Amino acid sequence: MTMDQNYGRGWQAYSFDNATMHEVKAHGAKTAIGAAAAFNRGPGRLQMSLLEIPAGVAGDSIGLHIHRDFPTGRDVEEIYILVDGEGVMTFSNGDEVSLCPGDFVTTYPGTGHAFQVAGDRTARIIVIVPEGFRSDAPSAPSDQFPDEFEPTIRIVSCHPTSMTPVEAECRKCHDAWTVDVGSPGGEGLSHWAAQHVCR
Repeated sequence: MTMDQNYGRGWQAYSFDNATMHEVKAHGAKTAIGAAAAFNRGPGRLQMSLLEIPAGVAGDSIGLHIHRDFPTGRDVEEIYILVDGEGVMTFSNGDEVSLCPGDFVTTYPGTGHAFQVAGDRTARIIVIVPEGFRSDAPSAPSDQFPDEFEPTIRIVSCHPTSMTPVEAECRKCHDAWTVDVGSPGGEGLSHWAAQHVCR
């Protein structure tokens, strides 16, 4: 699923092209869609999935639903980002919104929502649940993201308003990188890190 395994380097890339899609009927819909779990940080933490929904299906391809942790009764937020295709989301309060590539919708806790493809192209959607269900779902794989993360190149300090790095160091050899206070922060850091001997 992932393009690169780079937890230790401080980033991770994901791609629809490398995803292993599984056919699912999402939330009571009558037609199967493709779904792949990009990552699942575990109960109460960030989760992200990739969805491919075929065009030409009458009715909702993702049925009207909410995200509720049944053991606690707590509802959680879900975010849909439309990457490709077009679609319509409907909500439990009767609202409806049309989506084009680049649009995203946040559904707040307890708000029912459904999705239907519009047009003749497959819809590709990134779905994010910032605070996943607190219960342990046996079918939900959990990746091994560390509780504390320490990238090799550590940002020591940032500019107070732009949050761009002005000082960094290598955790392995303690070599340091800095920029002049008057220059835009972050300039040259990526080049320095790429050429660094501990890379």
